[in-house]
Amino acid sequence: MSTTTNTKTTSARSTPADVPQHLRDVAETGAKHSLEAFDKVGAATTEVTEAVTNCCSTALKGIQEYNSKLAEFTQTNTKSNFEFIQSLAAASRLRSSSKFQRSMPSISLRRWPSRPRNSPN
Repeated sequence: MSTTTNTKTTSARSTPADVPQHLRDVAETGAKHSLEAFDKVGAATTEVTEAVTNCCSTALKGIQEYNSKLAEFTQTNTKSNFEFIQSLAAASRLRSSSKFQRSMPSISLRRWPSRPRNSPN
């Protein structure tokens, strides 16, 4: 015994006349709110992107300034050290050598340990 059921095919969408007015109003309000929220998120994203771009731009400028000052300092320091080494190499006598060493405050002369008083020499 077989039973056949005769079913109608209904579409998944109803016609606008079949949907009650209050449901249409709720759907329209929801769509409107979603669009407003999307616009707000888009504007906030644009603002954040601009802020990050400005921050990175400022950081890059700072890094470039720091690097140029560091290069300038290194060049000046290296030049000063080479001049000092050349002056020491050109010194022919101990007296002139010690004069150059005294002129450079960053260089300190080592002192030999003092002899004990009991020493025969």
